[in-house]
Amino acid sequence: MKTVVLSIIIVHYKTRELTLQCLRSIREFKPRVPHEILLIDNGSQDGIGETVVKDFPEVRFIETGRNNGFSQANNLGIVNAYGKFLLLLNSDTKIIEPVFDRLVQAMDSHPDAGGIGPQHVGGDGRHQVSYGKFPDLFTEILRKIVAYRIALDDPNIRGYLTQFCSTEQEVDWLSGSCLLLRREALRQAGLLDESFFMYFEDIDLCKRIRDRGWKNVFCPMS
Repeated sequence: MKTVVLSIIIVHYKTRELTLQCLRSIREFKPRVPHEILLIDNGSQDGIGETVVKDFPEVRFIETGRNNGFSQANNLGIVNAYGKFLLLLNSDTKIIEPVFDRLVQAMDSHPDAGGIGPQHVGGDGRHQVSYGKFPDLFTEILRKIVAYRIALDDPNIRGYLTQFCSTEQEVDWLSGSCLLLRREALRQAGLLDESFFMYFEDIDLCKRIRDRGWKNVFCPMS
């Protein structure tokens, strides 16, 4: 058996059609490196297990029996994964190009990186904010203003965001909706903090990764 390079971990909770769409998109742009896919079902009770076993035999399906939260479910995937690199991928994401191998290549090119994050676009093809500075009063006020201006479809903010999201750079945090992690960095920083049931667990993990001397890098070519 080849050594697993990449483990793709998806947490499913009552997003049946989106999850199946995500799995189909992974199959369409599947990694060339040896990989595995783990789907953690957080007690959805929507019958997705039968569909996955039938239509996606390459996927390892794990049931928790109840909704344990995003952090705990991802941790379950991490401790059951074999990959050198671990990709946390939200069930409502859709892969639109061969992103996996590019992320692995980026990780190889940045041996000091504990986390690598790709560019995110919405269903309308526009850039989404998927990284930033650690939150404090100033950054949170700024983030709210930017989010408000984006909601108003401000062309100046849109233009700035497009330019901002086109530059590879070291950042404080990366979005956990698609986050590639180095196993060695996780060994040092620890798993996701399960006291975060949902939201901000990715920022907390990125903080601990940074505190251990690793970098978090945004890679827009992915």
